[in-house]
Amino acid sequence: MGKEISIKFQQFLLVTVASFIFLLSIYGRKIQELLTSVIDSYWIAATVFTVLFLVILYLLYQRKSNATPLWPICLSLFILVSMAAAVYYKYLVPIEAVHLLVFSLFGWLAATVLGLVKALVTVFLISTGDELLQYYLPDRVGDIHDVVVNLLSGVAGVVLRDKC
Repeated sequence: MGKEISIKFQQFLLVTVASFIFLLSIYGRKIQELLTSVIDSYWIAATVFTVLFLVILYLLYQRKSNATPLWPICLSLFILVSMAAAVYYKYLVPIEAVHLLVFSLFGWLAATVLGLVKALVTVFLISTGDELLQYYLPDRVGDIHDVVVNLLSGVAGVVLRDKC
């Protein structure tokens, strides 16, 4: 009985995050303008990276095995350093670091609820669908750059869920 509630709750979270992505596709620019008028975008990016790092550490802590392999730590550090370098070298606009948090969470939940292969397909569809929707909205721009960031973030969430 408890497991059924847990699965239903995970399904609810997956739908909630997918809905959040849809809403960000429509209203994200206005939210971004509001946030960056109050908070410097580099602080937003730093907060996102910190949250992701803490989540990864928590997941590693929750492992049942006493012998924690080094690969999740290395992968986590690689992802964080890669994304920080992307921000530093202006490939990833700092405010877009939110993509990392949202899509990695979405990938994690999709892998939990749907399994590995279906999660990867779902991450691909949502990542491309998100930018396709933005392409047709008058105040948004669909960008292949964002598709790549969304895909990498979502796949990172799927992989971390599968391996941790």
